[in-house]
Amino acid sequence: MATAANQFCTPGLLFCVVFENGGLPDATNTPVTVTYSGAAPDLVNGVVQVNFQVSASAQFGYFLSVNGIDSTVFTIYTAPSQ
Repeated sequence: MATAANQFCTPGLLFCVVFENGGLPDATNTPVTVTYSGAAPDLVNGVVQVNFQVSASAQFGYFLSVNGIDSTVFTIYTAPSQ
């Protein structure tokens, strides 16, 4: 796993934050841990990759906020390890 680049989602800068969606318009959205943000390996120049830790309790999906502009909510499906 790449861990070096975090130039886009550096903790404390709040330029780029991934949130766990609270489910309601006025609900509290919880920031999640971004483990990598930067150039996407082996893809064309300008594509940015953002890796983050998913939560087992996330019921309403996630969204990316860049400089105060929010993405649409997206869902990540996982399965427990066996």
